[in-house]
Amino acid sequence: MAERFNDLLTRAGGDGGSASTGVHTVPERAEKDLLEAWFRERHRSIEYSLILSRVRHLLSRIQAGETCPAVTRRQVKSLLRQIEAIEQADPVGDA
Repeated sequence: MAERFNDLLTRAGGDGGSASTGVHTVPERAEKDLLEAWFRERHRSIEYSLILSRVRHLLSRIQAGETCPAVTRRQVKSLLRQIEAIEQADPVGDA
């Protein structure tokens, strides 16, 4: 009986459980460069989104002020529309 178990255990080694998966423990330099570039671009995109959000709030406050001339109100309204279009086209984070 023990011989059957030993036979099963010796055959189990070829079932693919010990096969190499091709996963590298240390990323290649090109992969690191790609990940760093992705991180920088993502960080920049989030920063721009946050800045646009702050500008939008500031422009809204300026537009709501009573001393804002009509020309400035039109410019603010145009900028707010452009910011909204950018945020809808490329939403990032909670902007």
